[in-house]
Amino acid sequence: HAGLHLALRTYGHGPVHVLAFHGFGRTGTDFHFLEPAFAERCTVHAFDLPFHGHSPKPRERTRQPYGKAEFAAFFREYLDAQGIDKAVFLGYSLGGRIALCLLESLP
Repeated sequence: HAGLHLALRTYGHGPVHVLAFHGFGRTGTDFHFLEPAFAERCTVHAFDLPFHGHSPKPRERTRQPYGKAEFAAFFREYLDAQGIDKAVFLGYSLGGRIALCLLESLP
């Protein structure tokens, strides 16, 4: 959506879906430690946020930040495409801000 493409790792295979957002300068691999404890209960969808990790660097957005509406639209499309109607949001630092933004923006 809107040129936003994010690298993704999934950990676990349980029925509870957790969208995990890392902090500034980090990557989705930060959530790998959750797998041993939650693999049966949760599927953790750990994204590399824009300009982090393996997410492609959008050429047209080098100085313009993504807004709430763009993040909300991207993750709404992701959840719909995965058939997920309910999810838990987890984040810290920058990822915590994104998680809060999504809680506010998504029904």
